[in-house]
Amino acid sequence: MKSETDQHWYLQPPCYCTISPRQIGDSNLVMNWTLSKLNHEANTSPVGPYNFKGLGLTCKVEVPCSPIRPDSTNKHVPHASNITDPISPIRKIADVVHAHPRVSNNKNHLFLRTRSPNLYGHCLCVDGVALAPHRRVDVKALDVDFYAFSFGTRCMGHIWRNYMPRHAFTARILSLGHFFKPTDTLDLKLNLAIPHIVEYFGSDLSTTWTQMAEHEERLQRILLEFLNSDRRIDVIGEVSASKELRVSVISFVVQGVGSQRLVEVERRSAFGFRSGHMYSHRLLADVCGLDDVEDGVVRVSFLHYNTEAEVRGLVKVLGEVLASL
Repeated sequence: MKSETDQHWYLQPPCYCTISPRQIGDSNLVMNWTLSKLNHEANTSPVGPYNFKGLGLTCKVEVPCSPIRPDSTNKHVPHASNITDPISPIRKIADVVHAHPRVSNNKNHLFLRTRSPNLYGHCLCVDGVALAPHRRVDVKALDVDFYAFSFGTRCMGHIWRNYMPRHAFTARILSLGHFFKPTDTLDLKLNLAIPHIVEYFGSDLSTTWTQMAEHEERLQRILLEFLNSDRRIDVIGEVSASKELRVSVISFVVQGVGSQRLVEVERRSAFGFRSGHMYSHRLLADVCGLDDVEDGVVRVSFLHYNTEAEVRGLVKVLGEVLASL
């Protein structure tokens, strides 16, 4: 746990690339990164192309982020988009990524993902900022190599939380700390805060998270039914309210009405939502094809502390606002 998630992603490439080629004795090995355009930009930019200058790395930003590119050793994908908000099948992606062999320029070397500190293969990095407030994240079950998110989305400060399995830490990462500091442990310096977070969820985590997901499904169904019933409204992303397919961050545009204008008209109520690109500029420009990315979309976000009555009140206000435009 540390301060900013972006800072963590920014420091990851030099930590990762400076040790691996030398460690396995292949000076011709080139480390490549593939980034998904569905990423939150704050987590794409730190590991974007301009961060790789001088590191001997290449980077591609694409959609979809192919898990089987033979020329890319590292995949960086979101667990959920903060605009379109579908839930990515991370375990399925991890299985494909880790099953794909990594071949170096030296024909005598074949590198597969392994827990041995002397071998490594393709790596999966996941940004969980849009999913972690809504669902339980079992990083071991997902079999990811890196998983990070900010507690800022869970009604706390901008504190970065990162997970990496021990084999990834020991075999892949070079410390940027002082040379005399030990690097054989994953010390969590803020561990004293963890018990209070755990207490909030109770002793039965599985049941608690299931109840939260079911509650959010009811909340998002109310709004999505309203949005899908109006022909002027285009929902951006998943139109289903199924908790298996999406989390409760809903984005939409209204034909002929600017997103910012809709938000300004609505401000007279006690409800709050925002407009813009939400730091997913590439997604709205390159994937969704919005003409005015700065105006962007209208985004409404629910968490498990919202009530059905509040959502119905929001729907009523939206209906009144749209009728007046």
